[in-house]
Amino acid sequence: MITALAIFFNRDGRLIAEARRDDRKWTTSWDSPETHRWYFLELSWDPHGGLKMFVDLDLVNRDSSPITEERPQLDVDAAHAYLGADMTRANHGSATFDDLELWFGERSKLIELDFLARGTY
Repeated sequence: MITALAIFFNRDGRLIAEARRDDRKWTTSWDSPETHRWYFLELSWDPHGGLKMFVDLDLVNRDSSPITEERPQLDVDAAHAYLGADMTRANHGSATFDDLELWFGERSKLIELDFLARGTY
């Protein structure tokens, strides 16, 4: 299981997602978000496939080779999820997240088992 997840906008407008597990970090990004538009964003992580980012059901980026870096010194044993601005760096942005769901399981398996709904309602 991941110990930290962050989703934020960089100054250049990229949407970035980072997942951490112990001293390993996976990073994905998407260069094409438009302002004032809704997107269906999915992040999928598993220890073998790494972090994947899906936008409107399409895979837009993946990181299956994590980098190793020192563990953060603050709250290393706590699990965190950050949505929006990453206040520890020079990143900014705002977004509205609606119907946020967290599922623990491989995305393809959850879809097979009908745990994840797809399509327009």
